[in-house]
Amino acid sequence: MKSLELLIKEKFNKIYSPSFCLKSRTSYKIGGDAKHFFEPVNRDQLVELIYFLQSLSLEYFVIGNGTNLLISDRGVDKIIISTKKLNCIEKKGNFIYVDGGVSIPKIASFAKRNNLSGFEGISGIPGSVGGGIFMNCGALGSSISDHLYSLDFLDSKGSLVSLKRNDVNFSYRETSLGEGTIISAVFDFDEGSEEEISKLMDQNRDWRLKNQPLNAPSCGSVFKKCKGESAGAYIDKAGLKGYRKGGAIISNIHANFFLNIDNCSFDDIDYLISLAKEKVYDRFGVELEEEVIRIGK
Repeated sequence: MKSLELLIKEKFNKIYSPSFCLKSRTSYKIGGDAKHFFEPVNRDQLVELIYFLQSLSLEYFVIGNGTNLLISDRGVDKIIISTKKLNCIEKKGNFIYVDGGVSIPKIASFAKRNNLSGFEGISGIPGSVGGGIFMNCGALGSSISDHLYSLDFLDSKGSLVSLKRNDVNFSYRETSLGEGTIISAVFDFDEGSEEEISKLMDQNRDWRLKNQPLNAPSCGSVFKKCKGESAGAYIDKAGLKGYRKGGAIISNIHANFFLNIDNCSFDDIDYLISLAKEKVYDRFGVELEEEVIRIGK
């Protein structure tokens, strides 16, 4: 039987990199090497690659902008697929068609230029469409699912299906999609004016700059809301604002942001996460649930 490396070179050599450092592909600027790293340049290539990996029963993990990931410094055994180069975006009437790798801010800006409203609230979320839909990301009272019309989804069994918005159950930071990959999506926007949309986006940006620490690498919110209250409020009441471990610190501005302020390690962030869970549970009996996704050894 041919080796995996030989099979890869025969079929996907142009989009394949061995021992690829993932540190630069995450907003945390943390992470070791992926033994096998692929970066398709279009939807067909992505689907073909996933079919190939599934046919060999190989485990893989798909990443977009890496904004909600905590990757081990010790590396990743799973095959990593990046959708960063899948960035096609197209307008048809009030609908915007996008690849799964398109960033949410790019869609918001594109919609604004075309006088289409709906992404103002989430315009500052730096993630990709695929990851955003999977976790039903949201901010300032709106969620990405609010204007979702349909999506193309390749499940873990190799079925490529088109789903309408109502075919999927969306809740706070969760969906019913299960394991699989979002290949593309369509959003249905409202008509608006570029001037008013810009005004709202600027207001939301100013709010973020005032209330969130955006000057250091992070994953955004580390924990989900719990019992209707911000996880940051619990962490703050537990006295952990400003607590530092190595090169990582719990922000003094927003306690649900754990920052990489001095080339911190995976273990530094992991320690702070464990500490926050322990202290909040001991004091309030509340179990914090992580929003950040961990991968690696």
